Order: sequence, then C-alpha cells, then structure tokens
Amino acid sequence: MAVPLGQKLLVDVVENGHNFEFECGGGTTVEAIQRSIECLYSIPPTDHLLLYGNTSLDSANHLAYYKLA
Repeated sequence: MAVPLGQKLLVDVVENGHNFEFECGGGTTVEAIQRSIECLYSIPPTDHLLLYGNTSLDSANHLAYYKLA
C-alpha cells in the first residue's frame, strides 16, 4: 500500500512487514518505485500490488496520474 507524505511516499511491504519512504515527485513512475522495492527486498515487480486507497497503481503511470506527490 502506498500513502502520500508530501514529497515522500511511504511504502508498506506486506510480505515482510517492512516499510520505507521513497523521495519522489509527480513525474516519478510507479515502475521506479517497483524497481526500488525489488532492489531493497528482492521481490520481483510481478509480485507487487501497489495500492492507493482502493486504486491499484499501474507501473506505466506517473504518481501525478493518481494525484500523488
């Protein structure tokens, strides 16, 4: 699940209970966040489900598309 915090995005990783803040802007792609999750936790993007509320975030979109960041 992803929750906006100003210019940072708090990402909770359900699989392992960890979370991290991702510094970003409206031009940041969901794919960039997925790559960071993969690098930090070795979880491939195909296993990701990024949500904002009830909306699933598509890797092709920028955060601004969802009015995040």
